[in-house]
Amino acid sequence: MLTIVRHELSPKIDYSALNYQRLVVHLRFLLDRLLSDEYENNADNPFDQVMMQHFEQRYTKAYRCAEDIIRYIEHETHRGAQTSERIYLTMHLQRLLEHMN
Repeated sequence: MLTIVRHELSPKIDYSALNYQRLVVHLRFLLDRLLSDEYENNADNPFDQVMMQHFEQRYTKAYRCAEDIIRYIEHETHRGAQTSERIYLTMHLQRLLEHMN
């Protein structure tokens, strides 16, 4: 997953940066949630759909990277991720991008 981040966003990521550390923690917990027996892939609510459309238009690079990471995770775990997971991952990636510039 971090290889996808480095490849799509920047090979010059500051690994000691707080936003990078937050991303790593988020990815770890995302995997834990997906692999948990209690995880339910419930139907998305309308708010999540609107947020995702906004992120797709406004934060294109972070959104594409998040989608690629989610696709990879879903392929490896054979579990579907909720739209809310995509939203939070996109937010973490966008924060990382903003602090690299």
